[in-house]
Amino acid sequence: MSSHQKLLTIKSISEKLLEICRVAEPDPQFSQEEIAQHKTPASCWLVAGGSVYDVTAYLQRHPGGANILLKRAGGPDCQQDLDFHRQQTRGIWKALKIGVLKPS
Repeated sequence: MSSHQKLLTIKSISEKLLEICRVAEPDPQFSQEEIAQHKTPASCWLVAGGSVYDVTAYLQRHPGGANILLKRAGGPDCQQDLDFHRQQTRGIWKALKIGVLKPS
């Protein structure tokens, strides 16, 4: 391996290490007032365990119906409802997370 190839390999490894070690961006924070504006079929946000989820795209696919989610939308924490579901179902929520509840 030539010295030029070694240098390229070292550079490549360094770039990969930087990518791995990069600190993740913090989650966006939303106030309760902001979340309260998202309680319609056009924009439906839920709070569970301090995390904020945009479930708008999931409303029509929810086995219990859209109205169950809409009743909890924009409102208080619904962690109890999330805990009711199987672990596999809770995995869907990870993809729907958009941020966290801003501390009061």
